[in-house]
Amino acid sequence: YGQINNKLRIKICQKKKEKRKKRKKKMKQNSVTTTLIIDFKAGKMNFKDGLVTPDPRKGFVSIEKKSDRITLYWQEKNSNSHELSVTLSSDTTFKRITKCATGRVYLLENSSKSIQHFFWMQEPDESKDSQIFEKIKNSVNSNSTSTSTSTSTSTS
Repeated sequence: YGQINNKLRIKICQKKKEKRKKRKKKMKQNSVTTTLIIDFKAGKMNFKDGLVTPDPRKGFVSIEKKSDRITLYWQEKNSNSHELSVTLSSDTTFKRITKCATGRVYLLENSSKSIQHFFWMQEPDESKDSQIFEKIKNSVNSNSTSTSTSTSTSTS
C-alpha cells in the first residue's frame, strides 16, 4: 500500500505542477508581462450584517504584478476565470484575524474601508502561513515606489 500511496502522491504533485505551468503560460500570453508573485490555497468568506461566514468552495489566491500594478485574484479551484480581482494600492492592508479561533482568516482592506475581503487559508500546513504572509509583504513593499500595499499582523 505504501508504494501505491507514493505513486498517487507523485501523480497529484505532477498535476499541481501542470496547473501552475498552465497559469504561468497563460500569463505570458498577455501582451503585458505578468509576474506571479505568489499563489496559495484559500477560500473566500462573505461579510454580511456584521457577520463573516465561509464560502464552502475551495479556491486559491494569486497575486500578480503587471507593469506597475499588483493585483490579487481569487478563483474557485476548478475554474479558469477569476471571480475576484482587486488592484492593491498604497492604502491597502493585509492582516491576520487572530480573534478567529476556528480557522486561519486573513483580511484584505483599504484604509477608507470601502473594500473588505476575507479569506480563510486552505493550505494544509499551517506553518507555511507566515512564509506566505512574508512573501506577500516583501514583494509588495519592494514595489512601493509605484504602487504599494502594507501588511500587518494586528488583530481585528
